[in-house]
Amino acid sequence: MTKTGAAAQPPMDLDTESVIDTIRMKSREITIALIVLAAAAVLFWWWKSTAEKTAARAETVLNGAENSFYGGNDALAQSDLQKLIKGYANTPAGVQGSILLAQLSYKAGKYDDGIKVLTEAQNQSASKSFAASLESLIAAGYADAKKYDEAVKHFRAAADKAEFATEKDMHLADAARTLALAGKKDEALKIWQELSVKIDSPVLAEAKLRVGELTAVPATK
Repeated sequence: MTKTGAAAQPPMDLDTESVIDTIRMKSREITIALIVLAAAAVLFWWWKSTAEKTAARAETVLNGAENSFYGGNDALAQSDLQKLIKGYANTPAGVQGSILLAQLSYKAGKYDDGIKVLTEAQNQSASKSFAASLESLIAAGYADAKKYDEAVKHFRAAADKAEFATEKDMHLADAARTLALAGKKDEALKIWQELSVKIDSPVLAEAKLRVGELTAVPATK
């Protein structure tokens, strides 16, 4: 019987040189890829090691600044904290230093200076863990400066960035107190009413008290 179709085709000769060239080419590609991966791993290890060393040095500087801060030596604390921020702004210790420096500014009545330090700290990637605290402290600065609308805005932002519900409620309570100071009792009441029905809230007792105060009808003679 005569074979037809594929069966009738003569067997193809294997081009040995072509196969070897292909293997060599793939081998080079694989080798290059492995070299790139190895270089990336080394670079990551170096970056991680350098970052950890930098963070450790920053912690040492912060410890010294804290000794001055809590020891009541404001002038030395301010100097140490400024050096810390200048050299290690984008570290957790640097952000903590900004928080302490802002408090010194507030203590001296320099609210704009403190707010500026905190706002600059917010631009650092290391500030993510301190997001709610930074917003709250900025709000406190505005409140002390009697810029209540700005204060409320930042207290609300602090609540939005808070990681835990209890922390969120505390920032909202701060916003309500500030609204009351600004004479915006209806807005304050709304927040207190929301908080007064949250049985696990750390401000539950105060919320109920404030609702009672803000909804009390004056006695008539």
